Amino acid sequence: MAKKVKDTDYLFISTYLHSRERDLLTAARMERMIEAPTAEEAAKVLTEIGYGEFNPSSERELSAVLASEQEKLFEDLYRFVPDKAVVDVFKVKYDYHNLKTLLKARAMGVDGGRLLLDAGRVSAQEMNRAVTEGDYNALPELLRAAAEEAGFNIRGAEIVDPEAFDGMDELEEQINNAKQLNPKLKLRGCLVTMFYNREVCRQGEEWLQNQRYPVFKTHIRRTEKADEVTFTNESLMEYSPRSGAARDYKAFVREYLEV
Repeated sequence: MAKKVKDTDYLFISTYLHSRERDLLTAARMERMIEAPTAEEAAKVLTEIGYGEFNPSSERELSAVLASEQEKLFEDLYRFVPDKAVVDVFKVKYDYHNLKTLLKARAMGVDGGRLLLDAGRVSAQEMNRAVTEGDYNALPELLRAAAEEAGFNIRGAEIVDPEAFDGMDELEEQINNAKQLNPKLKLRGCLVTMFYNREVCRQGEEWLQNQRYPVFKTHIRRTEKADEVTFTNESLMEYSPRSGAARDYKAFVREYLEV
């Protein structure tokens, strides 16, 4: 039986977060960055809220400063919240991103380490070791099951099947646990990526829409440009801003911010 949460249990962390709101990257500030005409103008949004010095034309430096600020916030949350599982809700997605990246890189015979995001419950180093050695015992239960299944059945990324959504059950469980603290917390939606205009992809998207999870209207089209840019130092927006996937991601951000 889940432990009952008192409203006073999170009084300090609630007050702390409210005090930091003026320094956080909010949806409104994200919109300003998206609409900024240049990288320098977008960078001003971050410097206004106290982010460190970085070269706005360098994606690597931008990623580093964002990751650093995110890690500081997670450290504060873990330090102050009574139940760390509440924070884990926001870290699950990074576990599955890293797992997918490493499995895809292994299938392609390339090194995917540069693309890992060290913000999950499992460190990027530990995830890399698990996939390299095929030893998933140290991973959380549902993540381990998904990793073992994928390890034995590496499919082409364009193939849509129910196993691709195994992680949704874990995410839903984490969200339900955290609702004791914030009843308004919800899963905003699933984003379909690597979409081909093929019957199998349309069927997969329809299958997902018929499940209990909400699905965003926008889907991200599969493009060769994404493969070309995967292991370079450029973002897709820089490498091919007019590609279908780049335009789809812009549309998705706008849809997400309107939800």
